[in-house]
Amino acid sequence: MLYRADHLEEMERTMKIALNIETIGAHRGGAEKYAGMLVRWLAASGHEVHVFARIVDEAELPAGTDFHGVRPATFPGMGWLRSYQFGRASAKALSKHHFDLIVGFVKVWHQHAYVAVGGA
Repeated sequence: MLYRADHLEEMERTMKIALNIETIGAHRGGAEKYAGMLVRWLAASGHEVHVFARIVDEAELPAGTDFHGVRPATFPGMGWLRSYQFGRASAKALSKHHFDLIVGFVKVWHQHAYVAVGGA
């Protein structure tokens, strides 16, 4: 495949990327561990990385990663609403920013790319 020189320059630029996932941590499930690895890889590649999550294990995010804590409303005895409330709150938080790419993981509404993984 051939590329024009001006197109190559655009491809080499860094991106402002957000990850939208409820939790990140190596000691949690596979999606949560993968999200942490993805954050580290994107940051090491020179991208500006933002994480929108409810819970993050501190050791998972490299220096310079912007963490946006998503605090969904909770209702006693209505834990079944947790995923819905996180999806709603994270969509609202993300709508306040502009990103080149938003990667969403499980039960979120606002993304350009969706990583479908198992789990509850």
